[in-house]
Amino acid sequence: TDPKSLGQSYNQELIRPDKGQIYIQNYALNSPKPLTISNYSTKIIINPTAFNKTLSVNKIDLDEACAVMASLLNFPVSQVKQKIQDSVINNTSAYYILYSNVAPETSVKLKSVLNTNFYRGGDYSKYNIANWLSYEDTESRIYPQTDLASPVLGYASESYWATADIEKEKRCGDLIDKNRMFQSTGYKIGLSGLEAQFCSKMNGTNGLRGVKDSVAGDNIYLTLDYNLQKEAEKINQKIILENSNNSGKPKNVTSIIVEVNNPDATKNGRIVAMASNPTFNPNEYSKEYENNPSAFLNYATDVPYEAGSVLKPLMVSTLLNEYYKALKENPTGNCQSDKRLCVGPNWSFEDTCGGKRYSSENILIKNYNNNCFQGTLGLKEVLRDSINTGIAEMATNIKTEVLRDYYLNKFNFGRLTSVLANNEAVGNVDSIKENNGYSINNGYFGFGQGFTNTPIQLIQSYIPLTTGGFQYPVKMIEDNQAIKPEQLLEPEVAKLVKGYMGATSYEGYRGTGAKLGLDGYGNGTKTGTAQIARYNPVLGPDNKPLLDAEGKPKKDWCGYDCNSEKGLYEHTLVGFAPFNNPRFILLIKVSEPRPNESSLTSANQVLKKPWQELMQYTLEYMKVDKEY
Repeated sequence: TDPKSLGQSYNQELIRPDKGQIYIQNYALNSPKPLTISNYSTKIIINPTAFNKTLSVNKIDLDEACAVMASLLNFPVSQVKQKIQDSVINNTSAYYILYSNVAPETSVKLKSVLNTNFYRGGDYSKYNIANWLSYEDTESRIYPQTDLASPVLGYASESYWATADIEKEKRCGDLIDKNRMFQSTGYKIGLSGLEAQFCSKMNGTNGLRGVKDSVAGDNIYLTLDYNLQKEAEKINQKIILENSNNSGKPKNVTSIIVEVNNPDATKNGRIVAMASNPTFNPNEYSKEYENNPSAFLNYATDVPYEAGSVLKPLMVSTLLNEYYKALKENPTGNCQSDKRLCVGPNWSFEDTCGGKRYSSENILIKNYNNNCFQGTLGLKEVLRDSINTGIAEMATNIKTEVLRDYYLNKFNFGRLTSVLANNEAVGNVDSIKENNGYSINNGYFGFGQGFTNTPIQLIQSYIPLTTGGFQYPVKMIEDNQAIKPEQLLEPEVAKLVKGYMGATSYEGYRGTGAKLGLDGYGNGTKTGTAQIARYNPVLGPDNKPLLDAEGKPKKDWCGYDCNSEKGLYEHTLVGFAPFNNPRFILLIKVSEPRPNESSLTSANQVLKKPWQELMQYTLEYMKVDKEY
């Protein structure tokens, strides 16, 4: 491609708009910091062949021509002449960059002459300057915080994209349409992350000199906080380092912090940190992509997974909510007589120690590590000790269509959130949509198997558990708007489930396990350790992937048990603090820590300390009053 065809050159009077920038908050200083900076400069282009021919045909002296150029550029004549003698006189090409990175204001006189042959009354037509001299206005996108929030931020192209290429790739939405009147021959566009999501909005609208002014692009202000983001990414990296071994390291770590119950309703639902490791330096994205393409994924929004037992509070909430709805409709009735299956707060069961068998499907559900729990167990124990058989027993008490409605229409799995991430995934909820009524499916959904969701969907589903049952959307773009929340769960339900999660933190596993406390703040948590089923590459003796006859990596299917034997799990910990009036929800998720260590099967082992550290930092940094 001719480089001139994609820049703004001499025969155009088009005015490019200033590009909008992306800012991250600094709540400690109440002052945003730029994540992007756009630098603008001009390249001065000469056509050596045309220049030499013009001097010869029009009998123009070299000194005179250099003096004219020097006056147009405000450069010393001697400097211009030296440049021409060294690089142009004996050059037979049609394109040579005479000067790069010329300040735009320096080239104002040149642009006027190229477009009109006049500048403040001076006539330059004698020199036919437009035949041999031109300019290109260029923009460089700089990322001053290097890799901070890079999977969220994304990156913009280094070179100009032609209109046809943008339309073909369907990037940047209405960027081309809104510039139809004064069309440019090229644009620098966002290629991933927020740079791509808000490409059209930040690029602005072109103008035409003397006809219409350009309209600058909009700035984007995130709800993310600079210091919380740095701390989250630091702790993510620490998780990676502490859970690496000779077999490898975790594939990725994700942390999300969401604010709730703020007296200022405009702040509820805002995401104050969204950290996804590994990260990359968008200033060198080509080299970074070659070395580590996985760093360009935002694992908080882009990559669904089976989340495991962190879904159990949602199943319990669903059952309890049906109970309290039935009670309100008929205070003297019960769920069964009202044709509404449900579970009340006094529900209990006794573990059979052999697992829960669904006779219709002849499938046996067992607890983690084949554990058996003695005595009568209630809802608190089922969540505290993450008892699969208890969830499976509860699942027989809810109709398929009711569970489907909660998961898809209330907790909004299978749908985009309001976070406005560029490549946000919705997960695979086909099994919920197509549920054939088997109670075993309800059991699977209750402990987070059989469908996939993203971390951002998961943390959003936890909001009603911390707000008295109210749901409001998550947001990462500052809009200063308060959205009226929706009453998703009955207040009694949110209070009960919040208490069960508090027992998980303060009583520990079986009431005697390791506790998860904070300094001065109560909290509630739930962990999830999910098995993985997928195709794995076949490795040779040198531990490198083997290739098939077509040169593609060989892959073998490896189910739940297969990957568990290799010590491969997805671990998640979600929790809130303070306990009485939660202000923040924190989710941390790590994929496949310490591979091949089959003894590491608990999310609590990996994520307890990082969760404590990041939540404590968040509460103190945001100046949340201590509870004790």
